Amino acid sequence: MQTQSRISGVLLIDKPASITSFDVVREIKRAIPGCKIGHTGTLDPLATGLMILLLGAATKLADRFLKLDKVYSFTIRLGQETDTMDSTGTILRERDYSGITEEALREVARTLRGDQTQHPPLFSAIKHRGRPLYTYARSGQTVEVKPRTVHIGELSIDGFSPPYADLTAKVSSGTYIRSLAKSIGDGIGCGAHVSALRRLSVGGFSIGQAYRLDHAARCFRQGPIDIVRANVVLETGRPAMDLEFIVLSPSCGRAGPEQTVNLLRNNDTGYETNKLLKG
Repeated sequence: MQTQSRISGVLLIDKPASITSFDVVREIKRAIPGCKIGHTGTLDPLATGLMILLLGAATKLADRFLKLDKVYSFTIRLGQETDTMDSTGTILRERDYSGITEEALREVARTLRGDQTQHPPLFSAIKHRGRPLYTYARSGQTVEVKPRTVHIGELSIDGFSPPYADLTAKVSSGTYIRSLAKSIGDGIGCGAHVSALRRLSVGGFSIGQAYRLDHAARCFRQGPIDIVRANVVLETGRPAMDLEFIVLSPSCGRAGPEQTVNLLRNNDTGYETNKLLKG
């Protein structure tokens, strides 16, 4: 039987709000001393939702996950622009939003679908000369950030109750929803920032497969833990690959072993699982 520190596999976590992605990794590391752990995409402290953690030897597969499309649900606050482009920042400008209609918002959303040139937020973890951009922003330094090309596959308006609007977006890797919200605000003419953000899926993996962070940490300390092997497709048009998934006790979170296996079954081709570890 493998020891906890030698556990290897994919762990799907539902990140809570008000903590960093590094905090998520650190919490699991505390529960599994000596285990190498990484994640496949940062979520802002404000955000909640799906984080894919890679444990042990699975960290070598990070590149296979980094380019996967993502789906987000988010709420924007019309009429306010902030320095962070979300509600955690300082308000820089306020404008009248009273004349904004849902129809106008839908038209702006339509124009933003497809390939877009996007400027990442200055308050972000992107590195510039070895330092995260947010370290420059916090000290008041101006940094030239190169724009990037991203793809907005879908962008829908799910609710409209001024000054708030609820949206869902399917986007390519590297897309910042905060920057997308700014583009929406600029397009509608009154400014906007993100007030709530949740990642619903990464590639073929959904939030319904994820464990709560506190429950996962407790389960690693208490057990039982299963490792299930499944043949899955990470993204449409790519061949399936064998992956090992960490499956926790039903008492430790949303999905128990059987439910997790069934969810994997819905997402793969050539499905086959084998339990590798129980501890």
